[in-house]
Amino acid sequence: MTKRLNMKAVKERLEYLRGEIEAERISTGEILELESLAAYIEPGDVVLLQWAGEPEFAEDAVQETKKK
Repeated sequence: MTKRLNMKAVKERLEYLRGEIEAERISTGEILELESLAAYIEPGDVVLLQWAGEPEFAEDAVQETKKK
């Protein structure tokens, strides 16, 4: 059975993870979860993008693609 993500639940989870980052208590498991939710992070949200290991700006994404 495929588990579909509810957008409201995803947004709530992202905000929870942001709180853990700000409180400086995010766990490795939560970072892995954040990485798995990277596609749902708003393009301008540099905090979550950075912690998810994603490029913060479009030109960074292009440069990363060229390196591969």
